[in-house]
Amino acid sequence: GIQYEFGDADTPRFSRTAARNRAAENAGSWDMAAMIDADCIVPIETLENAIELAHYRKQVILPHDHYWPLSRLGTAEAMAEPNIGKWDESWALDGQHRKRPSGVVVFPRGAWDDVGGYDERFEGWGFEDTAMLWALDALSTGWIRTVGKLWHLWHPSSSASWLPSDKALFERYKAARGDYTPMRALLREREGARLSA
Repeated sequence: GIQYEFGDADTPRFSRTAARNRAAENAGSWDMAAMIDADCIVPIETLENAIELAHYRKQVILPHDHYWPLSRLGTAEAMAEPNIGKWDESWALDGQHRKRPSGVVVFPRGAWDDVGGYDERFEGWGFEDTAMLWALDALSTGWIRTVGKLWHLWHPSSSASWLPSDKALFERYKAARGDYTPMRALLREREGARLSA
């Protein structure tokens, strides 16, 4: 069956890594997890195909290769139209149709366990998703991006989403990408930080 968990973390500053990890923990014993940001939507068929592919390949799936950030008016139009197949690309902001490392990500349990979830030393958001993909490449079965649209709902911009420490940690992940030994060391260091917190 399908179980829904709302990821939240009791942290002074919103932490997407902690929220996702708490959701995974609260779900208990699971085989497959779709991590979906509250402001992101993909068609249900896209998600179902991604779950099936993740189960078959034992790899993490990003079921989108086009990012469509809806404008404020476009979001109102989308919310008034329940059939996502009728959503119009003209509702999106121009010039931002790039690939994203997050929004909707499907995890087989084995891949999640290989890397121990998200690194909660990332206190904001904006770097942790790419760091996760690099960890999966180095320590697990990697990840696959499939064809699909990721719609992003408009909302007021938040304050700065990341801290200088997030950027510094990201650079360490970048230096370790593709290399098992330094990436494993980064994750072991993270476990030490978690235990001492």
